[in-house]
Amino acid sequence: MSREDIQCTNCTLAIGCNVYIQCNECEDVKLCVQCFSYGIELGSHAKDHGYMIMDNGTFPLMDSNWLADEELALLEAIEQHGMGNWDGAADQLRTKTPRESREHYENYYIHGNIGKATRAEKRVHPIDHVQSNVSMQSEANTAANENMTLEEQQELGYMPLRDDFEREFKNEAEELVTEISFSNDEPKLEREYKIAQVEIYCQDLKDRQRRKDIARQSDLLSGKHKLNVIRRKLSKEEKKFRVKMKPFARLKSGQENERFYDNFFREKQLRDRIKKLQGYRKSGITKLADCEDFEDYENNRESKKKLKKKKLKLQERYQALASKKEDFKLGSNQIHGDLVFDNIKHCKGFSLLSINEKKLCRALSIKPPVYISVKTSILKEFSTKRHKLPTGGGIGIKVEKSKRQQILKFLNESGVIKLPSNGK
Repeated sequence: MSREDIQCTNCTLAIGCNVYIQCNECEDVKLCVQCFSYGIELGSHAKDHGYMIMDNGTFPLMDSNWLADEELALLEAIEQHGMGNWDGAADQLRTKTPRESREHYENYYIHGNIGKATRAEKRVHPIDHVQSNVSMQSEANTAANENMTLEEQQELGYMPLRDDFEREFKNEAEELVTEISFSNDEPKLEREYKIAQVEIYCQDLKDRQRRKDIARQSDLLSGKHKLNVIRRKLSKEEKKFRVKMKPFARLKSGQENERFYDNFFREKQLRDRIKKLQGYRKSGITKLADCEDFEDYENNRESKKKLKKKKLKLQERYQALASKKEDFKLGSNQIHGDLVFDNIKHCKGFSLLSINEKKLCRALSIKPPVYISVKTSILKEFSTKRHKLPTGGGIGIKVEKSKRQQILKFLNESGVIKLPSNGK
C-alpha cells in the first residue's frame, strides 16, 4: 500500500504523507492525529489500546526546507562518502545540491546547537601512560645512536630513533587486541572481557618499556663491552653460567656484570690450578721444572691407554666379523636361511645330520628329509655308474639344479664321493 492510499478509519480522509496512529491490537485501525486526539472508538477498538506513531519522515526538524528523511539521508551520505565529499552526498540525496548540503550541515551540525553540544571546543590529546618520560628517552636514544655504528645497530637489531627492536618482548602481544571492536549492543560480560584483554596488552607494553629502560640504564645497548661479548666465542660452560645469572643482571650495570663474569671464571681457573699443584705434591714432585716432565709422562701414559683400548675394540670387532662370516659362508641367503634353521630343528632326520650338513640345509633353505633323499639318490647313482658324475635328482624329488650342484660339491669336498677331475 502506497502513502497516497492510506486513509483514516474514522473520517475516511486520505492521510497521505502525514503522521498517523496505528493501533497495536486492531490491525485495520489507522487514525489521523485529529481523530486520535478526540479519543475515537470503533467496534472492538478502544481508546486505551496500545498504539504506534507512524510517520514517513515528511515533517521538518530544524529547517523548514529540510524534511526528517532528508536529514537522515544527509547523515548517512556523509558517513558513507566521507566528510567534505558534498558531490557524492548530493548524488545520494537527489533532492539537494552540493552547496545546500554543505551549508545545511555546517549551520546546524557544526555551528548550530547540535554541533556545540556534541563537538568539544578544544582538541583532546590522549595521554600515553606507557611512555613514562619522553624527553629522557629521546636523549637516551640520541646518545645510543651516537655511540653505536650502523653495523652494530644492525647486529643487535636495534632502531634507536624509534627505540624499537626487530623482535620485542612479547612480540605477539598486539595480536590480542587487533580484532577487538566495541559496540553499544554487546552484552556486559563480553565488554568486560574485551576491557580485560586491553588491560593485559597495556601491562605487556609497560613490561616491554621497563626492560628497555633497564637495558639503557645498564648500558647494554651502546656499551663496547657488550659488543665484544657478542663477537667473542663463549665456551659451553660460560654460556650456561650466563643463562643462570640472567635474572640477576638487572641489579647491576653492564660493566659490573662483565666484571663479575670475568672474576668468577678467573677464580675457577685458579682453583683448578691449585688442585693440579696439589696433585703434583702427592706424586712426589716438589719443583716446577719437573712438572712439565711429569705432564709429558702422564700424557704419554694416557695416550697409550687409549691406543690399547682402541686396539682391543678393533680385535673384538674383527673376531665378531670373522665368526659372522664363518656362519654365513655357505650361502648368501642369510635371513631366509635363519628362518628355515628354526623350522628344521623339529624335522625328522635333523639329529642324523652333522654340523656342516645342518649349515648346508640352512644355507640352501631345504629340510633334512629332502636333503637325505637327494643325498641317497646321488650316492646310488654314483655307485651304479661306477664313480661317474650323477645326473638325476631321484624319483619324486624336485630340487633346483643349483641346490643339487651345491650338495654334490659339498659331498665331494667332504670326501663322501670322489668326482672325476673334469666334473663340475
